[in-house]
Formats: sequence, structure tokens, C-alpha cells
Amino acid sequence: MSGIGPFRGEESIDFDRLTRSGLFLIEGPTGAGKSTIIDAIVYALYGSVAGGRESTTDRIRSDLADSATASYVELEFDVGGRSYAIWRQPAYSRPKLRGDGFIKENAKQSLRSLDGSLEPITDAREIAAQVQRLLGLSVEHFRKLVVLPQGEFDALLRASPADRFEVLGRLIDDGFLARVQEDLVTRAREAEARRAEIRAHSQGIAITLCSRAREALEDVPDAESLDSDDVDALRRTLQVRVTDARQRVAALTDPATAAAEAAVVAGRALTQARQAASSRAALAQARAALPQPLRESPADRLRQRRSEVAGIVARLEPFEAWEAACDVRAARTAELAEAARQARAHVADLVRQAQDLPAQRADRDRRRQAAVIAAAGLAQHSAEVARLEVLVSAAHDLRSREAALTEATAAAASATAESDRLRAALISAREHRVTLLERRLAQSAADLASRLHADQPCPVCGSRVHPHTATAGDADLVTDAEVESAEAALVAAEDRHAVAHSAAEAARAATIPAQSAVDTLRGRLADVDASMLTSAVATAQQALADARAGQTLADSLAAEIADLDVQISALEDQRTKATAAAAEAEARVRADQDSNMREAAALHEAVGSQATAAATAALAREEATLIDAALDAFEAIPVSTPEVDISVLEAALTAAQAGADDARAQLHHAHEALTRLSATFDAVESLADSWIAAHAEIAEVLAATETAISLGALVSAQGKANTLRLTLQSYAVQRRFRTVLDAATLHLERMSGSHFAFELDESVGRGHSGLGIAVRDQWSGALRDPKALSGGETFIASLALALGLADVVREESGGVDLQTLFVDEGFGSLDQESLQHVLDQLDALRSRGRMVGVISHVTEMKDWVHDRVVVVPGPRGAGSHLIVAA
Repeated sequence: MSGIGPFRGEESIDFDRLTRSGLFLIEGPTGAGKSTIIDAIVYALYGSVAGGRESTTDRIRSDLADSATASYVELEFDVGGRSYAIWRQPAYSRPKLRGDGFIKENAKQSLRSLDGSLEPITDAREIAAQVQRLLGLSVEHFRKLVVLPQGEFDALLRASPADRFEVLGRLIDDGFLARVQEDLVTRAREAEARRAEIRAHSQGIAITLCSRAREALEDVPDAESLDSDDVDALRRTLQVRVTDARQRVAALTDPATAAAEAAVVAGRALTQARQAASSRAALAQARAALPQPLRESPADRLRQRRSEVAGIVARLEPFEAWEAACDVRAARTAELAEAARQARAHVADLVRQAQDLPAQRADRDRRRQAAVIAAAGLAQHSAEVARLEVLVSAAHDLRSREAALTEATAAAASATAESDRLRAALISAREHRVTLLERRLAQSAADLASRLHADQPCPVCGSRVHPHTATAGDADLVTDAEVESAEAALVAAEDRHAVAHSAAEAARAATIPAQSAVDTLRGRLADVDASMLTSAVATAQQALADARAGQTLADSLAAEIADLDVQISALEDQRTKATAAAAEAEARVRADQDSNMREAAALHEAVGSQATAAATAALAREEATLIDAALDAFEAIPVSTPEVDISVLEAALTAAQAGADDARAQLHHAHEALTRLSATFDAVESLADSWIAAHAEIAEVLAATETAISLGALVSAQGKANTLRLTLQSYAVQRRFRTVLDAATLHLERMSGSHFAFELDESVGRGHSGLGIAVRDQWSGALRDPKALSGGETFIASLALALGLADVVREESGGVDLQTLFVDEGFGSLDQESLQHVLDQLDALRSRGRMVGVISHVTEMKDWVHDRVVVVPGPRGAGSHLIVAA
């Protein structure tokens, strides 16, 4: 906005950023221009200000603006998934640029859609109609539901029933009442289904319970006749059966354990006897294998001889190892000789390399200089290739984008034509319905006259004489069926047009990004010859490849030169070390030959020249093995184990195992019986609890669904309670305000700390559908007239009523989705506790998706709300300016 109220210059507010947290504050000192922001929004939409006065010049045109500053307001807003921009300039007088006097600037305005689907509108009346269609609200309704301005905050609360009926009649759509009626009938059907469902559920549990009980019992009642006494009897009988089975398991457990222990003892005795017999046989066999002098020797003599043999083996083991390593020694000698030869060859090779490396380095240095020259233009070639490739990609993308734009444009044109056709059909259906209703109204007297009969009283005056009855003339009477048919046709036409209109808008919106993409690409390629792009790319790529190859070769040759320098420096050290290593290898060969000669002489001295250490040690180890076997047999014979008849022990084991198996089988069968009975008992216990709960739930469901079933009959004119025999559609519209008060009471109770609640005063304004309001003081129980409320109480009640009405309108199918709410001042009339309740309620609105803008100078509001618009007054004559902190 510019030149508006106290704002001398241009100011801008991005409400999208402010409303991301759901709540924002407009703050500033009194008179700085807080309310002017709301005035500007309302003025942009409707051409009048939030206070409702028709004269806008005094409140819109800034008195501080100079003659060169224009006054205007531009507002961008979203509705129905589409964005619009509206611009208005108020009529005002400004000084002439030359000479004395004033020139009047006429009011100007324009409305357009940001996606181009709506042609700009500049006529004030057409803009007003379009805004009314888009928002579904007049300026009066907008001030009562979206903007709550100073001075009119309590207008809806204090309005007469007639005025209140005029507001609500346009905001609450009759179609909602049809849905309420259908919802109540549906809930009645659902309640009946719920009753049948819980009965079936209870019967299913009873069937399963009886079936499980028959697994263990014979005398089980039928599920259809099952009662609580039968269930208790089944529980007690199964409890006794389980107890008996548990006692039988306990009685069989000890005998089974004793029989199992006896079988273990018999098996242990048989095992020991068998081990003793086996050990005696093994001892006899081991003695027979010993050398003749040792066969009858006692264990002590065998242990002595075993020690002597171990000493012989220990003395021979080093010579045995030396014999076994003969091949290893030969290989080691050969390796040492080969190492000495290689060391001498390595020295010769190093001498030869030291002569060749300088020539190689000179050759690589010459080649590197040539490669550096070839790679000089690498960065320039790379940038050129990247630039050309981007242009080629853009050219390909442009062709596909142009095809997509053509297709989207055709689809939008087709969808728009279909929407226009269905709109014409909708207008025709509306006109037909209106014609029928007008005829029906004009013929109401004739319809009543057609039902009069001689000597029967008139339902209007009671007279039995009807001298002058009204007639319908030549036209036929309009029937209910004709009106209903016209209304059904109108609903169908509205549905078809809504679908087609949405499709057309979506199709037109789809052309916007396609056109934008095509324009962008065309601008990028404006100075480019597309036919030359391919060859230019190929040439640039080849130049880049040549430069890269030169760079790679130069880097590689530089690395090779550095490596050659290292090699030349290291070769001299390597040759010195290699010469020393060759001398050391020659010395190791001579030392190895001397060692082999000394070890061979020691072997001949130990075993003689005819025998080997391995053969002599093998004979000693064989004798040791035989002695060990005999000693093991001695030790395996159990101490003091008498010889017994094994067959007797085997028979005793067989008898003990048979007794243990029989006792174990009896205990197993008892356990299985207990498990089956316990499972059946647990299942019956659980099913019995479920059956009792379901039986109790039947009574609860019958009581809980009684209201839904009776309401379904009531609203469909089928119940006896509906004495008027009217459906909800024809009756509930006059009661709809109760829903508004219920919704408002939720807000009022929260804001007042459960002190106040709204009630419908049906005794007031009975001629206007009972739209009177009373405020219940829940602490004293008294009813109060809204006009008797204090200033703070009036503020809370008015805000709660506005919020409740907005909630109801938003929930109605024919209402507008009121996401944003502006509250202008009034918080200063609240005490600390009431203010906190109001703040908590505003916070709850934010959590439910509402966006609330609060205009206030109260300190607690500033501390509580972080996103804000700060109105800062300037020096005298400078005007105010805005600081937006989101």
C-alpha cells in the first residue's frame, strides 16, 4: 500500500511468512495505524473499510502524502486453490502540479488471477460480483467472520434476532441440513447394525464356549439357552477335574523318579563290571607283546625299563633331526651359493644402469616441454565446450517444451468450452427452478381453495361457507413432484458444472509453467544459430581432447623425470651396499661348509659308521610303546573289583529299565490329561469372561444406540415423536443457530475459565426462528442478557460467538473455508486471568489450522506472540512505517 492513512510512503507485508506459525501480532501505539492495515485489506476486497462507513476518502487517502504520491492498495490472496491480485485507488483531490487549485483523481480498481486464467476486470460492479462469488461473503459478513474491527466487535452478539437471522440465513446453506438428516438416518442404521453385531458376537462366544466345554464334559447345555448359572456350573466342574488331574500327577511323580534312579544304579554296576573284564584281557595281550625278558616283569620293573629307553631316545633325537635335515642342508647350501652369485650379478647390473639413466632423463625432458606447449589452452577449451553443451541441451529441451505447451493449450481450450457449456445448462436449471417456485407461490391460494369442500371448515378462517374461492386461471397447478424434479436437476447441473469448472481451471493452470519454460528457453537461445551448434561442439570437444592429452603427457613425463632423478641418486648407494652384500654372501657359504663337516663327525662318533640315528631311535620307541601299553593295562584294572557274572547284572538292568519305562509312561499320560484339561479350563474361563462382557455390552449398546435410532426415525418423519411429520430439512433450519451457540460455548468456556456459556433463548424473536441469545453464568446459574455484560465479558463473548459462527460456516459444505481471522483490539478490557484464557484459546485455534492476526498494544500479547508487524510512528508529518518480523 502507498499513501494510505498514516502511511505516507509505500509499505508491504508478506502474510505468508507471518502465518507460518499460525499467529501474528500487529502492534504499535494508539493512532499509529494498526487498524489501517485491516482497513486496507477490506478496502482492497470490497471498496469500503473495516468500520463499514461508505466514505473511504477520509480513512484511506493519507493526509501526509504529497501531490506526487499516489494512494493505492494491492492485495494478493488465495481462495479455492488459486491466487488473485486486486488493486484499488480511492478517489481523492490533490493540488495541481501547475497553478493553484485541486484536481480530483477518480477511483480506479482492477482484479486479475496470477495464473492468467481470469482476464483483468476494471469495472467496480463486476469486481464486487466476482469477489462475492470467490469468497461467498458480503462486506458485512466479512467484517463479522474474518475481520472483527473496533466499534463493531460485539455487533453480532448485540444484534436483534431479525438482523441475526439475515446474517445466518446467507451463511448456513440448506444443503448442509440435508446432509445432517442423511447422517442421522445413517447413524440410526449403523446403530441397528451395531445391535445385531453385538448380539451375533455374544452368540458366537456362547457357541465356542459350549464347544470347548464338550471337549472335557458331556452334560453341556446348548449355546442358545446358555445363561450365567450354566457358565458358573461349567467353570466349577472343570475346576474340579483339573484339581483331580493335578493330584494324580503328583502321586505318580515320586514312584517314577525312584524307578529311574534304580535303573541308573543297575546300569552303573554293569558298566564297571564290563570295564574290569576288558582291562584284564588287555593286560594279558600287552604282556605277550613285550620282549621275552620283560613279559613276567612287575609294573615297577617295566617303569624302570621305560625310563632307560626314554634316555636312549633323548640322546639320539638331535642326531636324528640332523639326519632328517640332510635335504634342507643341501638346499640351504645351494641357496647360499645362489645368493652369492646373484649379489655379484646385482653389482654388475647396477653399474650398467648408472651408465643408461642420464640419457633417458634428457629424452623425457625434451618430450615434456613439447607436451606443455600442447596443453596451454586447456581451461579455455573446457569453458567453451561447457557453454556449447548447455546451449545444445537448451535447444533439445525447447522442442519438447513447445510440444507440451501446444498440448496443454489445446486441453485448456477444450476444458473451458465444456465448462462454459455446463455453466449455461446450470443457469437454465436455476431459472427453471425459480420459475416453478414463483408459480407455486402465486398458486398457493388456488391450491388451498382446491382442497375446500362444501360444509367443511376452512383451515384458515374456520367458515363452512366458501363464497369466493381463488383460482389458478388457465395455468396448471405446480406439483411437489415438479418442484422436486427441478431441484434435483439443479443439483445435478451444479455438480457437473463444478467438476467441469475445476477441470478447466486445472487445465489452464497447467499451461502457465509450460509457457514460462518455453519463454525462458527462447530467451536463452535468442542469439544462437541452432544449425551450427553441432559442428561447433564437435570442434571444441576435439580441441579440448588434444589439450587434455598434452596435459596428461606432460604430467606423466614430469613424474618420470622426478623418478629418474631419484634413481640416479640412489644407484650409487645401492651399488655400495650391493658390493658389501656380495662379500657377506661369500662368507656365509664358507661358514656353512665348515658347520656341515663338524656335525657329520659327531654323528659317526655316537652311532658308528654302520648304523643310523633314525633306525636306532625307532627300535627304542617301539619298545617304549609296548611298555606303555602294559602299564596302561595295569592301571585300567579297577582297585578291589571282584569278578562277577555279567549276565546277572544285564538281567537286573533290563528289569530296572522296564520298571522305569512303565512309571514314566503313566506319569506322561497323567501330564497329558492335565494339560488338555488345563487348556480347556483356561479357554472356557476366557470365553466365559468374554461372554459375560458381551452380555453386559448388549445392554450398554441397547442404551447407547437408543438415541441414534430414535433420532433417525425422528428426522425421517417415521417416529411417533415427530408429531409434525416433518423431515429435518423442513424443520431444522430454524434450529441451526443452536449449533452455532454450541460451537461458540466451547470457545467461551475456555476463554472465561468455565464461567460463562451460551444458551439459545427461544422465547426471543420467535418470529425469526428463535435466534435469541442468553448467557448462562455457570457459577451462579443465572441467565444474563448479553447487553448486561461488562466490557471484558462482552469482548470474550463476542470473540467466542464470532469463532463459533466461523467454525460452523467452515464445516458447512456451502460455506467458505475461513482460515484467517483478524481481531482488532479489545484485549485491554480483560483482567490477567481472562487474558490468559483468551491467549490459550487463540493458541488452540492455531494448532487446529487457523491463522489469527491480533491487533493489540497489550504488553502480554507482545511477550506471547513472536511473529509480528510493528507500526512505528515517525516524527510529526513524516507518517508511520512498518517493521515485519517473522
